[in-house]
Amino acid sequence: FSKEHNMPRDEGEAFFEKYFGEFPGVKKFTEGMIKSAEKLGYVKTRFGRRRPLPERDSYKAPNTRIQSSAADMNKIAMKRVADILKGKKSVMINNVHDEITIKHFRKEIEVPKLVVQQMEDWPGFKVPITASVSVAWPSWGDKRDLTKEEKELYQVV
Repeated sequence: FSKEHNMPRDEGEAFFEKYFGEFPGVKKFTEGMIKSAEKLGYVKTRFGRRRPLPERDSYKAPNTRIQSSAADMNKIAMKRVADILKGKKSVMINNVHDEITIKHFRKEIEVPKLVVQQMEDWPGFKVPITASVSVAWPSWGDKRDLTKEEKELYQVV
């Protein structure tokens, strides 16, 4: 951390002391994930999938848990979205990280709202998972947020 941020090691350590002092839950989570990975040799995602993690890499356990759980969420969301698009002209055409790209037909006004609902519905999470809709027309390079009027039309926030 100190090298990456061009600061003396003691300043880097002070930063983390202050950070973990303000967010003790993060420290507890981090230490717990590392100990678990060292003991078990793997990390479980929020959805139960195991990712092998050798003891020498146990420091990666917290990030592995978070990133792998997010990947699982995206796969689940893609399946949900594919299910709601069955029988519609709108189709899922791409996925990049946490984005799902849909070729949407304007007459299917309900599609954006249904997609957002599928991407945000995660019972049991303590923090809200939010999704948004954007438009890319006529090309991906023209991607933009929805206008206020479009948000009202499609009933998305």
